[in-house]
Amino acid sequence: MGALLASPIISAVVSVAVAYIAFKVAFFTIKRVAMNAVTGILTYL
Repeated sequence: MGALLASPIISAVVSVAVAYIAFKVAFFTIKRVAMNAVTGILTYL
């Protein structure tokens, strides 16, 4: 019974951790792309 109760909690924690990591990776990727775009625009100006 305890394992059945813990299973959905563990899966929820894992999904939250995966979503958090994916969000951080996406955020840093977007930030890097934005910085590259800004430096590229400044270079062309």
